[in-house]
Amino acid sequence: MSRDVLQSNLDQIELALQQVSEAMLHNQSQPMMSASADVQRLSVELAELMRRFPPSSNKLAKARLLSLAAMMSSTRGALIRQGVMAERALATLMPAVQATTYQSASTSRQPYGSYGSAGRQSGAFRAFVA
Repeated sequence: MSRDVLQSNLDQIELALQQVSEAMLHNQSQPMMSASADVQRLSVELAELMRRFPPSSNKLAKARLLSLAAMMSSTRGALIRQGVMAERALATLMPAVQATTYQSASTSRQPYGSYGSAGRQSGAFRAFVA
């Protein structure tokens, strides 16, 4: 029975990951959110199953787990890339409204900017006395 439950959970996770990939491919946010929530819920259930029934004796389950881990890793990377592309596109359409926090070196009076400039002697301490 434990193998059937484990295989069923692995099948559901694989299906949910495929749904996430499909939603990313077609740029659909609502199905991606629901499929991602399913992946999270099923992953928690899988972790609980792993505590009760370790797959160390079942080589097929171990191979499927490694395959799902690779699939999750590639899906995570694709989600990160898509997020970065969306942020860059948003920055292009709507530039930052606030001014920068630090003044750039080209607009400051000092040659090295206001931070990280070379130290200057004031002339007050020309010699040290012990």
